[in-house]
Amino acid sequence: MVMDIKGNLENIVKNFIKNLLDTKFENYITLRILGILLIITYIFDAILIMYLCSSYNFLEGLLLFIILYPITLIVIRINFEALSALIKVAENTSKIDKKLENLEILKEKCQNMK
Repeated sequence: MVMDIKGNLENIVKNFIKNLLDTKFENYITLRILGILLIITYIFDAILIMYLCSSYNFLEGLLLFIILYPITLIVIRINFEALSALIKVAENTSKIDKKLENLEILKEKCQNMK
């Protein structure tokens, strides 16, 4: 059981590094790390807004934070969803392109058989 987990982890790391170094961009890794990037962005956003609000007195800063932070979270989330949708469209387009190439090859083989 432990060997299976270790072997799977090694395969995951090897595939991630292989995909990371893929110069043809055939495999997209962005969707795999997008969730982590979203959390990091939320944290960075909170720190940045707290810094901006620190120049006001406590109540004004708190009120400004309560107003700004949810708005920026929504904007960040919309941008990440748009990025995710674009990546999924690119992945699906690549799959369709490969299937069409295979279809063309099969069509040529069928014509050659006649």
